[in-house]
Order: sequence, then C-alpha cells, then structure tokens
Amino acid sequence: MMRTIAILVGGLATLLLATSAGAQEPEEPAAYGHEPVFAPRRPLGTPDTTAGSTTSIAAPRSAAELTVGFNYIAGLGLLQGGTAIGDVVNGGVAASVGGAYRVTPSLAIGLEGEYQEYMRGSALTSSASARGLAGDAFATFHFMPYSYFDPWLRLGMGYRALWTVYGSAPNVVVHGFELARVALGFDTRTSADVALGPMIGADLGTFLWQKSDVAGNSAIRDPRLSTFVYAGIQGRFELGGVRERPGSATAMR
Repeated sequence: MMRTIAILVGGLATLLLATSAGAQEPEEPAAYGHEPVFAPRRPLGTPDTTAGSTTSIAAPRSAAELTVGFNYIAGLGLLQGGTAIGDVVNGGVAASVGGAYRVTPSLAIGLEGEYQEYMRGSALTSSASARGLAGDAFATFHFMPYSYFDPWLRLGMGYRALWTVYGSAPNVVVHGFELARVALGFDTRTSADVALGPMIGADLGTFLWQKSDVAGNSAIRDPRLSTFVYAGIQGRFELGGVRERPGSATAMR
C-alpha cells in the first residue's frame, strides 16, 4: 500500500512540475541604460502589483478549476448499533477528482468524487476486500488568493457508500449521507494556473441503507453517526477565465 501511495504522489508531482514549466514565460532582458536609479516609493501597506512582484501573483476569476488529490483515509465510529466502522474497513488510500467554478479569487463552488481502497476490517474473512465511493458538493474559500502560499477552507456535504466483496458470500453495500464535510489545505502556487499542497479533512455522516447481491435495498435498523478522516496532497489547475492582481482592475486572460 505504501508503494501505491508513493507512485500516486510521484505521478501528481511530475504532472504539476511539467505543467508549471510549460506555463512559465521567458522574461525579456531590460535595455541597458533605461533602468531608473531609484524605484518609486509605494504608500505603506499598498500591495506590489507590478508584473515582476515577488510577493504577489495573479489569481483566477471566472475560471474552470480541476483538482486531483491522493490521501490516506480512516473511518471512526459506528456503522450501526453493535457494528463499528473498524469491523468492516480499516485505513486505506483514496483518489479524488473535482471540478469547480472559480467565481472570484476567494471563492470556488463545485463537485468532487472520491474512490477508496481499504484494508479489510476485523470482522471480514481473509478472502474479503473493502472499497468505497464518496461524492459531495462544496464551496472553497481562499484566504490569500494573491499570495504564493494560499491557505483555504472547504465546506461541503454529500453521499458515501462502502461495499465488501467476498470470494463466495454475497457482496454487501451500505450507503448514506455525508451530513457535513470540512477540509483545510495550503496551496503552494507554482504559477497563476497551478498549485500543489497538503490537505487534511473529516466528515460526519450516517449509513441508512444496505443492499446485497441476493437481497434488495433495505433500511439499516439502528443507524449511527460515523466519521472519516483523511490527510494527503492535492493539485489544483485553473483553466480559462481571467487572472487579476490585487488592487488592480487589469486582468490577464
């Protein structure tokens, strides 16, 4: 499993570095004798909005946004009365893909889907395996969108399913609602269009129904609250829209 995580993270990092390198534009050398002896002063507290600023970077607006993430995930709490999440699944790895609309530099709204592969829980036989799916709608709030280092908060809610696959017994799926999901992250922006950084998160949900290969969908008799916590890495890619700098009405397409 550690080898799988290393391959996934390495692939994401390679993709981000390649995209960032392609997005860099060569700088034109300044003509000799035309540089001012003294740079003009900026009022105290005014952000540097010049093209060569090393303290700020253009942020996307009205852009399509693609996110790709890989993380470690673990479930806590009860699936139903008398059955713990750990009886069905232990820790595992997850891969997520999301699409969003960057309404402003500080706000994006979108949808995300995630696939999980878990280690089997203590109540499963040695021939069984456990997997999962989750999907949610979310809003992401960026606190420093014009900075090279941009912390963010994501709030959402959605749906989660777990299924166990047996060698001979019928497969079983349990599913229900993610009542709330929160994630915190930190983007390191390699260009105006690409960012990479760590993230942590958790959800609060309840499984309400179960279904097997031989029986239809039925309600879980004693549903309980459970949570899934995760930590990993995420890449963010901005497509289209405009790029704007702080305190400036000038936007770059």
